[in-house]
Amino acid sequence: MNKSSFYFMRHGQTDWNAQQLLMGQKDIPLNNLGKEQAKKTIQKVRKLNIQTIYTSPLKRAFETAQIIATALNINLIIIEDLKEAHFGLHEGKKIKENFIESWIDGNINNISCESFQDVHKRIKPIVDTMQKNPHNNLIIAHGIIFLAITKLLGNDIVLLKNTEIIQLG
Repeated sequence: MNKSSFYFMRHGQTDWNAQQLLMGQKDIPLNNLGKEQAKKTIQKVRKLNIQTIYTSPLKRAFETAQIIATALNINLIIIEDLKEAHFGLHEGKKIKENFIESWIDGNINNISCESFQDVHKRIKPIVDTMQKNPHNNLIIAHGIIFLAITKLLGNDIVLLKNTEIIQLG
């Protein structure tokens, strides 16, 4: 069976994004700019002929997905495993230079943190399902989830801006 492609979008901006604070699984809502960013993507998503949107339950991703799904009358499915990585005691703190890279490489030893390998394992079944589905699907989730998906697919790891959409597969 051929692998199908699917789309990924990072959620809209939050106040913590603007302040460069590490959110992890803290349930931070979109700010006004984030809501506007989501609204601006509606026409682009319409052109992609998306059948279903899969989203993280965290407010920032869910709100982004809900704005788009409601406007376009698209099915919306919440998937727990699309939550952002859990960064424990680091959440709510300023993102230090090279923190994410060090965490991905396993150099952040904090018992309260979820490892990149654990994130990778929990999203693999989701990616497998997306690749087996012949319909156009959109995942709306978080930056680290995107990094894990790109690594699973053997692509270069790049950072995705808020509400940027990319085709994967």
